[in-house]
Amino acid sequence: MRGLIIILVLLVGILLPVHIPTLASAASETFANKSSGSGTTSFIATANTTFTNSTTNGATNSTTTTQLSTQSTTTTSGPPTQTSSAVNCCQYAFILSNIEPHPGEVVQITGFIADQYGAAEAGVQVQYIDPTNNLHAMSDSNGVFRFSFTVPEFPSSSTAYYSLEMNDPTTNWSATSNGSYSMNTASASGSVPVLYYSQGLGGRASYIQLTSPMLPAVIFVGGGYELDSLHGVSQLDDATTGFLDYLAAAGFNVLAPVGWYVPDVPSFPLVLGALLKHGFLMSQVYLIGWSAGGVASAWALTHDFHRILNMAVIMDAELTGPTETGTHTDISVFTTASISNQVSIPHLLVWGQDDSGTISIQTAAQWFKNAQPGLSRVDPLPYSHTWLGTSAEPLIRQDIVAFFRAGQVGNFATVPINTVQAPVVVQITSNNPVRNVAYNSTVMLLNITTAAQSNPIGTIDIVIPKAALNGEPVVMSGGKILSSSTITDANNYYVFFTYTDDPLDILIGGQSSVPEFSTVPLVQVSMGLVIFAVVIRGKKRAQKVTHASDRNNVFFFSSSSRTSSRLLNVPMSKWRSFVR
Repeated sequence: MRGLIIILVLLVGILLPVHIPTLASAASETFANKSSGSGTTSFIATANTTFTNSTTNGATNSTTTTQLSTQSTTTTSGPPTQTSSAVNCCQYAFILSNIEPHPGEVVQITGFIADQYGAAEAGVQVQYIDPTNNLHAMSDSNGVFRFSFTVPEFPSSSTAYYSLEMNDPTTNWSATSNGSYSMNTASASGSVPVLYYSQGLGGRASYIQLTSPMLPAVIFVGGGYELDSLHGVSQLDDATTGFLDYLAAAGFNVLAPVGWYVPDVPSFPLVLGALLKHGFLMSQVYLIGWSAGGVASAWALTHDFHRILNMAVIMDAELTGPTETGTHTDISVFTTASISNQVSIPHLLVWGQDDSGTISIQTAAQWFKNAQPGLSRVDPLPYSHTWLGTSAEPLIRQDIVAFFRAGQVGNFATVPINTVQAPVVVQITSNNPVRNVAYNSTVMLLNITTAAQSNPIGTIDIVIPKAALNGEPVVMSGGKILSSSTITDANNYYVFFTYTDDPLDILIGGQSSVPEFSTVPLVQVSMGLVIFAVVIRGKKRAQKVTHASDRNNVFFFSSSSRTSSRLLNVPMSKWRSFVR
């Protein structure tokens, strides 16, 4: 046989497995309002009701008037112009339990007043006025105010107008929300709740499904636009409503605001969260933000100084800078990856593997890099930005719900290893249990063995010191290269990948450690690590190396289309488990 055959056999002593620890991880009236049907809002009562809401902010003397009709199928490209409200006080939100009541029914109003970070503003005077009621209340120590009244016997064709006025005597802040409700004369009963809040249009189009304070609540902030200011759409489409219905059926209270806008900073996710937590007595409040809504949610998550939120999911958002540099929203709202270490709750970053530009997976990786260890996990999944209504949605639904039910990002461990240069620490975050971790300093390869999956898809995020690898990371399993995303800094590689095999043996090495990784099958051992690096060179092209075994030995062969010759015979006693 012509040419030079170099056989490098590295028989490495058996490494002790490393154990991976796991992170420690009242009756209410049902309010329900859903949006459905290609931008058309679907309600229980009269189909032609028109609702008008105007909000006046006394601190800035600005007025916004918006009309939303149940017959509208138009999604506007942006909110009406409004001057920014006062920085410290105040923001508000309230839910009116039924905008289409029967005469004689009881209507409840539950509201919350806060500063821009969701901290309660106590002592704010609130007045509700309609043709037959003039009610007064004051926000309590939790920032909550409440009204309850019986709807009078108005004529069937009449519309009742009301106003809700808020005034803070300490800061001289004031705001007024004006609206109307029409009498429900249909035989069918049912509530049509509506949401009003200071950074939104308010009205019927928001999705409201609040059933019990014993269930956790999910706030979903959907996509939108950056110009002129960061803002959301004014109607929910069928795909979004279907996802919200899924969350409600899975056992969550669900609130999805529409028509939100951010003239300065997006306080509304915190204000809505505090309304649910303090006004509706829901102990667990989770936040999901996607695209433009992910930008707003990421800001809220990094500024949740009062621990209003308990868990969060950010999806496909700009975290390192806006696409539209002409946006009027403060640039800091789009650069929250640099302050993700301020987040103190478990949070998940669900990202499209094919996202690009300012929303690429590298954006999520930058957030993860700066986040507190063990509190963040990146799940790169097979889609590109848009996922609602696509084949990727079932997987994303399961991933999010599994995360919320687990109450934590999964398993997190710091694993000390000894490199040739010095001892270092590898950090591993995984949603499924990891059984063993072993490192071979001679060939600079890391071996990870996972346990049986308890989630629809396995995800692993690893921080590997550069000293542990010989070149850019390559993730391998079963003789194949797994798709992965990597960012780097001066000292570490940050590697993110998903898998579906159950269980799985994973090898991570530098490109220089496995120069023939594309043609040489990988030999993996489940309980230890014995690596055979076989390199064949000569005048011919590189030959494939295969292996076989019997009861006593493992045999390695080099083969081409014409020849097959044995290169190596290894006694089976050298292995701790059978060759896979």
